[in-house]
Amino acid sequence: MVHMTTSPQFHVPADYPSLTAAVAAATPVYGTVVLAPGLYRVTSTVRVGAGMRLMGSSAEDTIIESSAQTTVACADGALGVSDVCIQQVDSGVLEPVFGLELRGGTTVERCRIRAACRARNAAGVLARTATAMPTLNQCIVDGCGYAGMILAAGASASLSGCTLRGCGGGGVLVLQGCSLKALTSTIAGCAESAMTVGGKATADLRECTLSDNGGTGGVPTASFKAGSRGILRGCRVLDGRGVGIQLAEESDCEVEGCTVLRSAKAGVAAKAPRRLVVARSEVGEGGAAGVMLLHGGRGTTLSDNTIRGNAKSAIQLSGSADPLVEGNQILDGMGPGIFAFDGARGSFVRNLIRGGVVRGRPPHTPQTPRFCRQCYSPSSRLALGLIGRPMPPSLRHPCHAAMPPCHPHRAAPIVPPLSCRLDVLLPAS
Repeated sequence: MVHMTTSPQFHVPADYPSLTAAVAAATPVYGTVVLAPGLYRVTSTVRVGAGMRLMGSSAEDTIIESSAQTTVACADGALGVSDVCIQQVDSGVLEPVFGLELRGGTTVERCRIRAACRARNAAGVLARTATAMPTLNQCIVDGCGYAGMILAAGASASLSGCTLRGCGGGGVLVLQGCSLKALTSTIAGCAESAMTVGGKATADLRECTLSDNGGTGGVPTASFKAGSRGILRGCRVLDGRGVGIQLAEESDCEVEGCTVLRSAKAGVAAKAPRRLVVARSEVGEGGAAGVMLLHGGRGTTLSDNTIRGNAKSAIQLSGSADPLVEGNQILDGMGPGIFAFDGARGSFVRNLIRGGVVRGRPPHTPQTPRFCRQCYSPSSRLALGLIGRPMPPSLRHPCHAAMPPCHPHRAAPIVPPLSCRLDVLLPAS
């Protein structure tokens, strides 16, 4: 590794016998500490001051190790840490400690970081205070006893090409008022959520993969708490042990161009969100409903998605849910294509519903949804689950009313001659 820097360099062990001695010499002159390959055990936290850099040869052969304390702490103004492995190894420490603590705009590149401490709120990487705006590029955070990364006290962080994996707690905790941006990064194999976003916090993920998270507790892969905001674009949410993407009250989330597959529970579940947009995404093969909405009024739009192969209904609506559901392909589930109950409403436009299977009857009573230009495949056993309300005119058999236009490339909808009160809609097979 060739290091290009104009600051004075302090080489270990060529110039200084220990890392601690080199850091002490470099601090007052804003120097760069350069470590040769080797294992550097420290008994106190290595403090990288303002204007300083810490460099190794590579994360495979330059290792900084501490036992019971935070390994490396970067002050506000520290410039960078690169090409080192930073590890805290004592899992039994009672108070939270960290592999790397960041308080400024430090750039961390090609590092491997872990903190074995299992205490609550321990983490491989901690960024805290409003001045903390670190950037992590091509880093690996793994084997942490609790969280992989925590953002606290107003911190913001950017990840690019990073991997967080195998943590005993969550992958990333974005606490209240903090902000995370992540690009082409992976969070995998964590015992709790891949990402938890607290109130008034934001998370913006682009082309990221969240896979095999949630552990035995079945917690959500991505959890947005009350009042949080999230953007997921081009992301993959795979094999979660709970809900794939979960929103609490008054949260705001955009899910665009994403793949949400094989969640043990619902693919996307929201309770009274302020706004939810799911567009041009695939939600499938889950253990419950594809998309589940409880309350939320008209702040939800589901458009141009493929929702397929879920164990229950593709779209389940209840309470005050009143979404716009437009241009979706609802395919081959084990329950109703659309299941509305307990007062839920919705506007349903240009959706293809095919291959649903009914198991029992919906238990509650919906309001009358609004339908326009649906297309029901003859192979569907159950397109809609509604109870105890008049059948919308657009769904009546042609002997009762004229049918609306259907998809231009498909045959006219086949709807049985049911009465104008609808329990279930069973297209002819």
